[in-house]
Amino acid sequence: MSGLTSVARPLPRPDATRMLIGLSYAGGGTAPLRPWARALPADTELVLICYPGRERRFTEPMPADFADLVADVVTAVRAVARLPYVLAGHSMGALVAFETAVRLADTAEAPTALVVSGHHAPPYLRFTGDTGPVARHADAELLAWIREYGTLPEEILADEDLAQVVLSAFRADLALHGTYRYKPGTTVNIPVQALIGAQDPVTLAGARRWQEMTTGDFRVDELPGAHFYTPEVWQQLPRHMAAVTGANLA
Repeated sequence: MSGLTSVARPLPRPDATRMLIGLSYAGGGTAPLRPWARALPADTELVLICYPGRERRFTEPMPADFADLVADVVTAVRAVARLPYVLAGHSMGALVAFETAVRLADTAEAPTALVVSGHHAPPYLRFTGDTGPVARHADAELLAWIREYGTLPEEILADEDLAQVVLSAFRADLALHGTYRYKPGTTVNIPVQALIGAQDPVTLAGARRWQEMTTGDFRVDELPGAHFYTPEVWQQLPRHMAAVTGANLA
């Protein structure tokens, strides 16, 4: 299942003249990004891509290879890109967004700008767990990371059965993330903005390396909070996206 069946529109705007297409993080669905709809200008519609294995696609198997996930997202974006759009992804979603933009480059469905949030630039990934969790970590380690940096309510994490569901999806996505391999020299030719939390383990220096990934304009912005910012910043994150607000991207 792909294409329009992968698409969620939390706040449909038939008269919109542009879109923000959002991609979620490891273990996440479209639900955590839905509040962004009310942070957008009236002329911009939020469109979210649902990965296989969650929400309405819960019965579908998660791809075993990162390239397969990107191919799924590319199909969905092609199906919905009827207007100019900004492509934005957080954490693992930033990496998916970058590779999606690469595959859509120089096509009619290419994004006008790319926003990458909370993730290292592709050439600097090591998958060692030194700046974030990896699939080989024990349950207790992953839960500790989610508690410190995640957005899940404590009541979910405190419920053993619910916590196991969360960990299962999270671990599967981390394993998928670990299959990613950057092709040296790959860049995009559109403006790129990197967002990073002040206490994110990725660090501001890590976020700045995204400048190497584009031949277009680049800017980086540090925001309050850790990997998921503060709750207030997270819900209003599009207001920090220069290509959405019209701020200078250079």
